[in-house]
Amino acid sequence: MQVAHSGDTSFRLDMLAEDALAGFLKSRDVPVALFTEDRGLVRYGRGEPQVLLVVDPIDGTRPVLAGLESACISVALARYGHKPRLKDVFLACLMEITGQQVFVGERGKGVVISSPQGTRQPRPSRTDDLRRMFWSFELVGRPPVQTMAILEPLMEASGLEAGMFLLSSATFSISRVLTGQLDAYVDIGARLLRDLPGARENFLRAGRGRIVCLFPYDIAAACLLAQEAGCCVSDAYGRSLDDLPLMEHGEDQLPSCIIAGSERLHRRILEVIEERFADILGSSADKRREVD
Repeated sequence: MQVAHSGDTSFRLDMLAEDALAGFLKSRDVPVALFTEDRGLVRYGRGEPQVLLVVDPIDGTRPVLAGLESACISVALARYGHKPRLKDVFLACLMEITGQQVFVGERGKGVVISSPQGTRQPRPSRTDDLRRMFWSFELVGRPPVQTMAILEPLMEASGLEAGMFLLSSATFSISRVLTGQLDAYVDIGARLLRDLPGARENFLRAGRGRIVCLFPYDIAAACLLAQEAGCCVSDAYGRSLDDLPLMEHGEDQLPSCIIAGSERLHRRILEVIEERFADILGSSADKRREVD
């Protein structure tokens, strides 16, 4: 294992996948810019690239190493230029690594899900009840106590009649929102990092000296697919992710992400998160005043 360009952990399997991708692009000699987790930005071919490939060859390495199915190959195609952003992605593809489904979407033209059984359209859930919400969340590199403190009301609401899952793959989780198997995907890591006092130290401890959150390459393809499927997409403040830089992953650029099949469920998730942050921040302020 080694540390990737982004700061996340790279397993040998990740490096083998990136080597295979680099070898493929070199053999085609086509001018293209490639941005990946392990190597950052690399140009291939002769001439000035017109397009940028943002690729995560294995999103879900940990599940793959454990023999589980929650992993995808993620490929996003954007116009190459000065500081390309998420809104510049115009073509996206997710391919299951252990499964047989492929998700392909083009901006303004929708999404098609292909498998040996044929093709079909996405069918996001229209559930708007938190008690019946099947959803996934992220915890890799995040401080677990603070993460759970924010997500606790959502977990309590959905724990008996539905369920929550830690799948360790943003792309696989979001793809299940497209199929309707999950109702929502929630990653509050970057908001925790920015908003909670003392969170940065806890992130550094959880990341063994590195800040590990969601990275732009994790969601570059999946967000376009979710938008084209009619899902509601935002960060954990409810803001658009359109201006998220694709090739930057400093602390200020790390995104949070909330995706839900229905707008009403998305709004309810945000309301719960907002209230929880307010409660915790208010409690912290009260304690500081008591000490003073």
